[in-house]
Amino acid sequence: PEAGLLNMLLRTDDINIRANQLRHYLGPQPNVVVTPDGKEVPLQGNKEALVPPPQLIEAIGTAVKQIRTVEKAGGTDVATAAGLVESCRQVAIEARMAIAE
Repeated sequence: PEAGLLNMLLRTDDINIRANQLRHYLGPQPNVVVTPDGKEVPLQGNKEALVPPPQLIEAIGTAVKQIRTVEKAGGTDVATAAGLVESCRQVAIEARMAIAE
């Protein structure tokens, strides 16, 4: 799930949408939902994050290693590889902010 989350985040251009996705996947899941009429409905199940933050960190590290491997093998140029690594870095920064909330 962590690699899928990273891929989704890298494809999402809008920073606000990425922030919502990060809060949803990295934060604890709600145990109560409020209905439109104001009633609280308790939820069953796991309250932990859908993707634990350490797993996303590992996925980002793996992605950067893969990008650098492709670059060293001549599969891409330095500018493209640097852009991809920068995108991963930006996701890591945004994830850190979402976790801190």
